[in-house]
This record gives sequence, C-alpha cells and structure tokens, in this order.
Amino acid sequence: MLILTFMVILWLALATVPVQSLSHPSIELNLFQSINLTTVLTNSVMSHAGSGASSSIVASPAPASSQPPPSAGTSAVQRRILKAHSGGGGGAAVHTKPIRRTSPQRRSTEERSNTHSPSRGSMQTDDTQQQQLALTTGSHTSSSSTQQLTSTTASSSAMLPSTMNAGASMQSRSDPMMSDKQSLCIDILVNGYVNSFVDFFYLTHRAEDQNTAAAAASSSSSTTTNSATLAIPDSQLPSVKHHLTTAEQAHRRGESEQVYSSYDALAHAFHAAGDYKTSVYFFEKCLDLAESMDDVAQQCSSNHNLGLTHDAMGDVAAAIRFHEKHKELAQSIGASHRIQTANQHLIDAYRRLAEHHERSAGGGGGASSGSPPAKHASGILQAIELYQRCLDASRETEDLKNEGLATYRLGVAYANMGERNESIEYQQKYLAICKKIGDQVGEGQACAALAHSFKELGQTDLAVSYLEKYQTIAQRNHQSVAHADACSALGSIHSTAGDHQQAVQCFEKTFEIARGVGDRKLIDAARINLGMARGNMSIHKYMNVVKDNLPALLNWKTRRQAFKAI
Repeated sequence: MLILTFMVILWLALATVPVQSLSHPSIELNLFQSINLTTVLTNSVMSHAGSGASSSIVASPAPASSQPPPSAGTSAVQRRILKAHSGGGGGAAVHTKPIRRTSPQRRSTEERSNTHSPSRGSMQTDDTQQQQLALTTGSHTSSSSTQQLTSTTASSSAMLPSTMNAGASMQSRSDPMMSDKQSLCIDILVNGYVNSFVDFFYLTHRAEDQNTAAAAASSSSSTTTNSATLAIPDSQLPSVKHHLTTAEQAHRRGESEQVYSSYDALAHAFHAAGDYKTSVYFFEKCLDLAESMDDVAQQCSSNHNLGLTHDAMGDVAAAIRFHEKHKELAQSIGASHRIQTANQHLIDAYRRLAEHHERSAGGGGGASSGSPPAKHASGILQAIELYQRCLDASRETEDLKNEGLATYRLGVAYANMGERNESIEYQQKYLAICKKIGDQVGEGQACAALAHSFKELGQTDLAVSYLEKYQTIAQRNHQSVAHADACSALGSIHSTAGDHQQAVQCFEKTFEIARGVGDRKLIDAARINLGMARGNMSIHKYMNVVKDNLPALLNWKTRRQAFKAI
C-alpha cells in the first residue's frame, strides 16, 4: 500500500510539469519545483512508514563525506537536490528518476532560473499546496500525516532557497557585472519573453566573445583590429531589457506601433553610443515592421535612419541606397519636407563618393592634359555620373551653392577626361552661378579652370583674359596663394609665347608673394621659374657671344673677365 501511495504521489508531481513553451506567460510550476515537491513528498512518506518498506527506492543514510559522487546520468537539478538534503546531516539521499517529458536544455534553463531567483521556488500559495497534498494523500493517510507532509514541505522549501542564495551571493561577489547580466537574463526568461532573452543575451555577451577572438587574432598576427563591439554599460542594461520586453509584449498584443517605438528607441540609443552595427540591426527591424504595417511614413523614417547610420559607418554606397529609397517613398506620398531632407543627404553622399572615385582614378583635383589611361577612365566616368546625380538633386532643392559646386566638379572631371569643350561649358555655368550668389572665391576658381581649358585648346588670348580676372579677384579678396598661382600661370603663358620680359615680371611677382606667405615649397617653385625666365630672356645674347666673340668667351673662361654681350 505504501508503494502504491508513493507511485500516486510521484505521478501527481510529474503531472504538474508544463509541456508548453517556456515563453508562455501562464507558467505556474516549473521543473525544479516539481522535483522539489516530489522529493519532499517521498521523504515524508518514507519517514512516516519506515525505511524498511522502501529500500528499493530510498538509500540508507550516509555521512556527507562518504557520499559517492552522482553518476554521469544524474541531472544538475538532481545533484542540487542531493547536495541540499545530504548537507543537512541526517537526510536520506534520494535518487529520483529522470523526467522524460522535459528536454535537457529546458531543465538546464529552468535550473538557472530557480538558482538565481529563489522566490520563484515558492510560486504556489498555501491553498494550492494544501489542495495537492489532499489529493495525494486521500484515504491513505490520516490528518496527522497531512500535517506532517505540510511541515516537511515548508522545511525543505526553506532549505533549498538558502542553498541557492549562498551560491548566488558567492557568484555576485566574484563577478558583480556577470551577476547583473545573469539576473536580468533569468528574469526575462522566467517572465516568458524568449525572443527578448535571445536578443538580450547576445547583446550582453557578444563584446566578450568578439574581444576574445580579436585578442587571439592579434596574438597570432602583427596587425591590429578595430572590429570589437562596444560593451553595454551596466547602467543601461535595465533600459535595454525594458525596451526588448516591451516590444515582445506589444507584439503579442498586436500593438505594432509600440513595437516600432521600442525598437526605434533602442536603435537611436546604440547609434548615440557609437555602436552603429547594433543600431543598424534594430533600424532594420523597424523597417521590416513598417513594411508589414504598410506605413509609408515610418518606412521613410527607417530608411532615413539607416542611411545616416551607414554613412556614419563609412559605407557611403549603402547610405545612398537608403537615402534614395527614402526619397522615392517621400515622393509617393508627396511629403515635400522629406524629399528636401533626402536630397540634402544625397547631395553630400554623391559628392563624397565621386571624390573617392576620382582619387582612385588618379584625377582628384586638377585637370590633366590629354586623356587618362584606360584603367583610370572608368573611375572618372563613375565620378561624372555621381556628380550629375548630385547636380540633379541640387536643382530639385533649388540649392544654388551646391548646384554650382556640382557644376564645377563636373567641369574638372570632364577636363581630366580630356574633353575640354564640355569642361568649358560647365565652368561657364559655374561662373554665372557664382556671380549670381556673390561667391568671389568660386568666380576665381571658375576663371582659373576656364583659363586652363582655353590654354589647352590653344586659345591663349582667352586664357590670359581669364587669368587676369582670376588675379584681380584673388588680390581683392587677399588670397595670397591664389594670387601667386594666377601670376605663375600668366608667367607660364607669356614664357611659352616668347614674351620673356612679361614672364620675368610675373614670376618676380610670384616669388615676392611666396616669400610673404613663407611656404618653402612655393618659394622653391617660384625661384626655379624665375631663374628659367631670366635665363630665357638672356639666352640670345649669350649665344651671340659664343658664336661671334670667341676671344671674349676665352677670357671669361680663363680669367673670369667680364665681357660685353654683342
């Protein structure tokens, strides 16, 4: 009869183990509590009936020091129960059978949950315990037996949480940060937020894993890496947990707006902290949610935020894709302010990517003479395409300054391709825009570019005319370097034309300005140009001496006697 009573008790205890997912919020009795209750009831029955009738189930008591270690098949929860009961000094070592209805992964998860949350071990009220005990004992036990089971349950429940509290306090003292992470993870899981638990666990542990991998990689190679993910400060962990659980709870209720708001708050928080990869992860969640809701306004916001974040990461091409999508969606709903915002970001992104292609092609700034090599032509063509898109976006926003800058860069790019006529066309447009908005510096740049193109085309008079305008504008605005550049360009044109006197005057002016600036590189270039100009101006006289006055040349050679040039 006692064996039958024990089997009924064990069956009722196992029946309380939930078979639904841990994520279900209606869990009332977990695996650890079920095993705890089974153990307590077994001990109570055995102590009431005597140890002789249950020798096949309960082993004889043994001192704690002589207890053999648990077998390999014993679960972590069983070992914890054995430890708790054997540590008391007089308890029997109970070997419970493994529960087949619960997976090992789930038992491990629930064990961690109860280990760090002792209060969860006593979730049932006294009334519920009384009802279970009444059903268990029934007609097989007297009222005194029922009181004994109740008191034993209370004493065992008090014993196990104390053991768990001791272990938790020791771990907390050894690693307070890990204790906080674990307690928050367990709290999320105990409350049934499985998806939030997965995200939170990854976010709080990825930095350690990646930093460890980075350290291993750096130890095996001489190169260093900057790919380590930023760790979340302890003070921010509760906020992250709150937003994750709020989003999951709202998702269950079908409140998509609240889910979007929680993910958006997380994305902005990580963006502000400089963790752009994680920010992209949550902004992409926002975008997916907005698309599922068919909310175009939120899709615009998500694409805008993703564009800014990829731009901050240095991925300009990806930023352009998201800004273009933002602009397309804004145009579909007629949101003029969103179109304006998207265009402003596109203008800057187009220009920076085009400049990158120019630098890669070896034509990042000045105009080259002749056509570039074929391997560089593709880079310049890509730059031209991006500058054209930049120009179109500037015209849409009626931004004359950026329109002029895009026009100027297009002219320079065409000049680098050797297409002088197209370059002159864009530079003349740029000159007109600069005059319209009163940009003196831009006027000087346009005049310099036009002078260079006309010089390459052999139209020297127009080149000199634009260079003189460039010189005047630079002198008026106290741009010393630009003034020296204009004088040097004029001297080069006069020297090529054979007007060495004018060339010397221009180079002397350049040398004077360079000395005033104090730029050694500019001074050396000006000195060389001035020396060559003076040599070119006197070369014909010296050649006449060499040809027609050999005695005078010999006297100069042997005696350093000066001679008069004929």
